Amino acid sequence: MSILISKIETLFLEGSLEAICFATIIYLMRKGTTILPLNKVKGLAKCAVNTSLEKIPDFKRRMKVLEVLTQTEVIYKNIVGLDAVKGLSTEQEATPDHSREEIDRNLRALQSKLEAPIADTDISLYNTLKTNLNSIDRSELIWHDPEANMIIADDSALVKNLGQRQMQVFLKPPLVENL
Repeated sequence: MSILISKIETLFLEGSLEAICFATIIYLMRKGTTILPLNKVKGLAKCAVNTSLEKIPDFKRRMKVLEVLTQTEVIYKNIVGLDAVKGLSTEQEATPDHSREEIDRNLRALQSKLEAPIADTDISLYNTLKTNLNSIDRSELIWHDPEANMIIADDSALVKNLGQRQMQVFLKPPLVENL
């Protein structure tokens, strides 16, 4: 679920103001042709709103993000209705097979890299990152997700669940000795 929250946060932090609405959140949370239940969408949206507000300095953007949770039921019913009459066709938005294959290849390569810690102090960190990587629903990843491109960013779903010590090891740059 952290990937879904991350997608919503990205919308809130980087998306155009016009795109910030509850309908877009429902769209981002679709699993293929399935729309998640309203209570799940609302819960994830509320979590993303709360975490995003701490990071948004712009008043107009903050107000737009807060507005997202005000008309949830009506918008949800409209989206479900459109979906029922095939008004939300996903054919043009599907990820091409070659892209899906490349994402899977990148995830396998990242998994392989996490198999070989650089130092003994990295073993716990690498094991946790591997566990977090395995918990990601790979079918939900798109090219915009850092993990799909073998990027482990500070705000990545892989890093958000690290313990305090592991986070310190992750953030500490490795020492490089001159040869």
